[in-house]
Amino acid sequence: MTIEMGMTAGTGLMLIVMLVSARHLHVPPWKTAILSVLLACAGYAGAKLMFAIESGGSLAGRSFFGSLLFVPPLMALAALALRMPPEDALDLCAPGECVMLALLKVKCLMDGCCVGVILHTAESGGVIRFPSQIVEGIHALLLCGALMLLIRRGRCRGQVYAWYMILYGGGRFILNLLRETEPFIWILPAGNFWSLISVAIGAIWLLLKRQRALPRPTA
Repeated sequence: MTIEMGMTAGTGLMLIVMLVSARHLHVPPWKTAILSVLLACAGYAGAKLMFAIESGGSLAGRSFFGSLLFVPPLMALAALALRMPPEDALDLCAPGECVMLALLKVKCLMDGCCVGVILHTAESGGVIRFPSQIVEGIHALLLCGALMLLIRRGRCRGQVYAWYMILYGGGRFILNLLRETEPFIWILPAGNFWSLISVAIGAIWLLLKRQRALPRPTA
């Protein structure tokens, strides 16, 4: 799968998922289509940038946390340009990014990166590894469904991206323990470090959102 094919397929699948959710947020299809293209571009650039940060300057790989952490300010600006609430745009981006992640795991499986820990070593020297790429891809699809359900129910409007950061960060922290990794900061691998950052940002986001929603005391 070439980068061009992957981005084309990814943008198309993201658009389908985002269109389904857009109906519940009353976002016009044309705005959703623009957001899906911008999300694909911003997500790819963010993943490259994060890998450069982690590796000390190399652009040879990808780190999905770049998509997760760098996309919100960019998509918020895009939403303002489209004259729509930034929180609605981010709600749409959350399940769309899960599709992006699932496709990225397919690419990881093909490239042989992000391999799992060794579960068993045979006498012949062969090894059985934890299927990290497959499990993480399934996790992404399940998360996509959960976020779409939140949007459909309408109870967490403006909070879906925050929940995405918490749920993905928490799940990724656990799954990263089953990968072959190296320390990034202190004893934490990069995936675990960014997972904690993601959960913290998502939790603070929800806290601030709920504090704003509380009625102000009257004099």
